[in-house]
Amino acid sequence: MAQKKKTARVTAPKRTKKPPAKPRSNRKKTDPGDGAGNVAAANFAAIDMLPLERNDARTGTDIAALKQGFVNNLHYVQAKFPAVATRNDYYMALAYTVRDRLLHRWIHTAQTYYEQASRTVGYLSAEYLLGPHLGNCNGSA
Repeated sequence: MAQKKKTARVTAPKRTKKPPAKPRSNRKKTDPGDGAGNVAAANFAAIDMLPLERNDARTGTDIAALKQGFVNNLHYVQAKFPAVATRNDYYMALAYTVRDRLLHRWIHTAQTYYEQASRTVGYLSAEYLLGPHLGNCNGSA
């Protein structure tokens, strides 16, 4: 009689219970010594954001800074000069000028929220949920 070959059984290693997880904060450590490789984040966090400057051409809010920001955006963002710029080019240059000021303030605010580990609560009223209203539009036509 032929002998049957014995096959080795592969078994999975026994599972061990993991220790209970430590409570985690919502912020990651950013110091280079945390072992998580967040050196770039640590270097970025160490950079102070620019203060709100009132006379800067990019973020200033006085009339001269707004004019200079508008001209800079027309030249460097829209790549136009006044003789060939269209109304849309002027509009976009003005929109970028306003955007620059808003972004500068928004980044300053976001950095303050991040440093203080602030939380934001959002509320969306049911008046803005359009799902129920879509059914009303289908039957009324």
